[in-house]
Amino acid sequence: MDRGHIRELDSLRAVAVGLVFVQHWNVAGLEHLYTGGWGVRFFFVLSGFLITGILLNSRERITRGSKLSYELKTFYIRRTLRIFPVYYLVLAFAAVAALPGFRQNLPWHVLYGSNIRYSLDGHWPQTASHLWSLAVEEQFYLLWPAMIFLLPRRVTLPMIVALITFAPIFRHAMRLSSGHHIAAMTLMPGCLDALGIGALLAYARHHKMDTSRWSLPLLAASVPIFWIDLEFGLALVGAAVVNAVSNASGSSSVSFLRLKPICYLGTISYGLYLYHPFVYQLLVSYHMYAKLFVYMVLTIGLATLSWEGFEKPILRLKDRFAYKAPSVVAAE
Repeated sequence: MDRGHIRELDSLRAVAVGLVFVQHWNVAGLEHLYTGGWGVRFFFVLSGFLITGILLNSRERITRGSKLSYELKTFYIRRTLRIFPVYYLVLAFAAVAALPGFRQNLPWHVLYGSNIRYSLDGHWPQTASHLWSLAVEEQFYLLWPAMIFLLPRRVTLPMIVALITFAPIFRHAMRLSSGHHIAAMTLMPGCLDALGIGALLAYARHHKMDTSRWSLPLLAASVPIFWIDLEFGLALVGAAVVNAVSNASGSSSVSFLRLKPICYLGTISYGLYLYHPFVYQLLVSYHMYAKLFVYMVLTIGLATLSWEGFEKPILRLKDRFAYKAPSVVAAE
C-alpha cells in the first residue's frame, strides 16, 4: 500500500530536532528532561516507519515483475543522494577547521561508525556527539533492506517483533555486564526497539490493518515501561504520536502540522541536526535567552542555505531513479 507523502510527518521532524536543541543548547530549567533522547527516539521511529513502508512497497513491485537488483539499486541511490553529500561536506569542513571530536575520529565518522567509536571511548566528544544517531540509521539502512527482501514474507512480522524485544534486553545486558551506558544507548542493537516499532506501524498500514486506535494503548503502555526502560518508553510515545498523526493526515485535527513554516523546518531538519552543534560552539557570552534566539536564527539560516544551495539541487537527481509504479512493472 502506497501511503504517499505525509506532510505532517515533516513537521514531526521539526519537533524532534527542536527537542534535541533544547538539550544540546542547555536551555535553562529543561536540561534534566532528557529532551535529546525524546527527539532521537522520535527520529528512529519515523525512520523505521518510512523506510519500512518504502521497502514493503518495493517488495510488492518485485512480486509484480520488478527486479530485486533494480529495487535495491533505486533504494540505495535515493538514500545516498539524500544523506551522503551534506554529511561528507560537514565532515570535510569540521576536519579542516579542526573542530573538537572530528579530526581524531574522522575514519569512524566517514564509515558511519561514530556510535561504535563513542562506545569504545565511553564518553561524548565535543561538537561531534550527535553523529552517533546518524551512524545508527545508516547501519539500519544497510541491513534492513536485505532482511525485508531476502527472508520469507511469513517471517517479516515475527522478525520485527524480535527486534523490538531484543533491544531492551541488549541494553540491560550491556549495563549489567559493563555499566556502559553510552554503549547500551548508541550501538545499533540497542536502538532497534524504536526502529522496530516504526517498522511495525508500517507493516500494519501496508497490510491495511486498522491502527487508528493503537495510539492510546501505546501511550498507556509507556507509563509503567518508563520506570523499567526509559528508551523503550520513549519509543512507545514516539510510535503513538507517529501513528496518530499518520492516521489523522489531512484532517483538521492536525492542520497546524501542515503550516508551511513548520513543514519547511521539517524539510531542512537533516541540516538543522547536522549544523546545530557548530553554532553552539561559536556563541558563549550572550545572555541565555538572547543566545538561544541567535542560535536558532543562525542554525535555521545555515540549514536553509545548505538546503536551497546544495542539498535540493542534488536531490533533483532522484527523479532519474524513481520507483516504478505497480502498473508499469506489471506491463513489462
